[in-house]
Amino acid sequence: MTVDWNILISLLAVLLATTSFLVSRNDRRFKEIEDIKEYLGELKDRMAKMETKVEIFWDTMRMKLTEMVKAPTHVRMDELLDKFAAKTASPDDLIELKEQLLQREQEISDNAQKLILTFALMCIDFFMSDPKEK
Repeated sequence: MTVDWNILISLLAVLLATTSFLVSRNDRRFKEIEDIKEYLGELKDRMAKMETKVEIFWDTMRMKLTEMVKAPTHVRMDELLDKFAAKTASPDDLIELKEQLLQREQEISDNAQKLILTFALMCIDFFMSDPKEK
């Protein structure tokens, strides 16, 4: 049996070209995966920064709205607002506070006060739905 060196060299060249193509393709794929990992890391950092800013916003809202909503004629509501501001309100306290704020909203006619109460209710809803607050 005689070996045709031209065919053998051609087959070897095809094998090397295919291997080279697969390796370069895998290199690109690994590069793409690394790029994706890097991008996801950047997104994670940006999300953590955004989360911090949102938490600061809602904590500020919690304090300011508590100050604005307090009324000497509503002793129990003021107690609940103090707990809410101190982050010690239980879920039952938050439900009771929400009910009292809704009742107070019905009683007042001043639109500015109603708006403040609406923001306070939104703030309570946010903290009731935030799993970190539980």
